[in-house]
Amino acid sequence: WAHARQDQAGSSQRGSDDLMPTYTLKPRIPVREKIVGFGGAGSGKSTASLSIVRAIPDKHHWLIDIELDNYERLLWEDEGFAETRVRGNFTILPVKSKDWKAQLDAANRASENAGVGDWIHWDGFTPTWGAVRDWYCTKVFGVDRGELFANNRAKIVAWIQRHAAGAG
Repeated sequence: WAHARQDQAGSSQRGSDDLMPTYTLKPRIPVREKIVGFGGAGSGKSTASLSIVRAIPDKHHWLIDIELDNYERLLWEDEGFAETRVRGNFTILPVKSKDWKAQLDAANRASENAGVGDWIHWDGFTPTWGAVRDWYCTKVFGVDRGELFANNRAKIVAWIQRHAAGAG
């Protein structure tokens, strides 16, 4: 599901996103369900994922862990997951939250190895938005997001100073 391809229909939407191509994510294996969990830190999203792992023991679960130790901590601290820990019907793929390419690589690994009916859990998607923006700035402009904003701010200040002095 991490394999993106440009939309063949040629999206007719234009506007502020003109620089961004339209992509459609297509699964490599048949997708039965998509579940989105939303909530702040500590609200139970990872616990919910592990509850699915526990409830569906006959399938393998690929856990993309952006918090790097969230699943390990839950598996060892919560005795409710002791049997899940022993059964081992999961693979944890730890990824740095600010590395979009590493997140895609983890999703590709899970997608390539998952069998029919297996689950892929992408946990911690909130920091992913920043990672995508950083990746895009580096890819398109050759600098990170902070440097891009600083450079643009300097250009704006220089333009204002020129025009204020009548240099036009």
